Amino acid sequence: MNKRQKLLNIIRWMFVFAFILIVPFGVEACSCHDEDKAEPTTKYYSVKFLDYDNTEIGVQIDNEIVYEQKIEEGHAAVAPINPSRTGYRFDSWDKDFSSVSNNMIIHAQYVQVCEVLFLDYDLSVYDSQVVDYGKNASYPSVDPTRNGYRFDHWDGNITHVMADVEIVAVYVKQYTVTFVDYDNSELKTQVVDEGASATAPASPQREGYIFDHWDTEFDSVMGNITVKAVYRVASYKVTFVDHDGSVLKAEQVYNEESATAPDIADENLIYIDWTKQEKKGYMFSGWDKDFACVKEDLTITAVYTEVTVPILFVETNEVESGVSKTVSVSVYIVSPITFSGLNIDVYYDGNLNLSESDIIVKNVFATQNRYNVTLDTNENTIEFSWVYSTEYALTNNYAEVFEMQFKVDKYASTGDYLINILPTSYYVKDLDSNPPLLINGAIKIV
Repeated sequence: MNKRQKLLNIIRWMFVFAFILIVPFGVEACSCHDEDKAEPTTKYYSVKFLDYDNTEIGVQIDNEIVYEQKIEEGHAAVAPINPSRTGYRFDSWDKDFSSVSNNMIIHAQYVQVCEVLFLDYDLSVYDSQVVDYGKNASYPSVDPTRNGYRFDHWDGNITHVMADVEIVAVYVKQYTVTFVDYDNSELKTQVVDEGASATAPASPQREGYIFDHWDTEFDSVMGNITVKAVYRVASYKVTFVDHDGSVLKAEQVYNEESATAPDIADENLIYIDWTKQEKKGYMFSGWDKDFACVKEDLTITAVYTEVTVPILFVETNEVESGVSKTVSVSVYIVSPITFSGLNIDVYYDGNLNLSESDIIVKNVFATQNRYNVTLDTNENTIEFSWVYSTEYALTNNYAEVFEMQFKVDKYASTGDYLINILPTSYYVKDLDSNPPLLINGAIKIV
């Protein structure tokens, strides 16, 4: 190597050495200058989601499954779809990732669950529920059904469930009980549990009969049965008779039912006992037996009480048609008490002929100047009045007051020709006018 080359090498190395010494200072100065102008650095953190077995769970972001998310500081991570685990229910994530401030590993948290199966009689699943471990299940809101049976209850425990469990429906066998009448017409149908009792309908009715019993027991039903009504004939003869034994009414009455009393006619309401020397009047007051619940044949007699006021009585006479004749009809008084005056107003049928001379006053009532008789042939009425100076007592409580002699034409039609004492009639007692009891009469043309 010549001197010149050596000199060039020395100069080259000196240049290199100088560059090495000078460049760092320039860079440092430049660096300091850049630092003064730079923005703050953005920080990112790693976020991972792990399952119960530490398996990473991915999140779909922009059509890509991401297992590790780079989340800018203060921002939220994206949660994956809730994972699943056999025998458990996903509950939550173990950390809050709504504002990430450091690297995070987030674990899924689970709650153990139990399956409760409700099985029908054939072990088919009727309902199923998943409940948290130790919690209660609920019975189905609608009970199952089974033909010919009644659902009774669910067999099994549903409280504090700590394992998978099967609850089985329990049924009770049922039967149909049909109640029918004598003619097989249906009275009632009832469905009852096996071994239970049916309830019979109200006792049926049948004309001329009374219900007696049901032909089949139904206290402990063990199958479908038909129960038929059984009757027995039950009617009794009830006869109502008057005081003299004459029949007023007779009827057939069903067992334990009520008889119906006859209406007492005017001629039966009051009667006079003519058989005794001392004549007395009697008035109907009721019946001698109760007939509200008949259980046997009965004869029921009218009961009369003695009358304590005067009775005015018109007799009834019967004649044959086709013959002209005079028929006498008398008015009587029966009185157990004394009286001092008497007024009798009589109406007679206009087909009967009567003149004033045909009215004949009798007994004490015929005393001159003490009676008066007025006949009105237009109105077919007779007014008789009598006054006595003192209270008068009838012999044997009885006296004929006056007689009427009616002319009956042979062409008169058959029937009843009434002769009535009018309600305007009265007797005087202690100077007071009082109403008597009245018994009307008639001429019967037969």
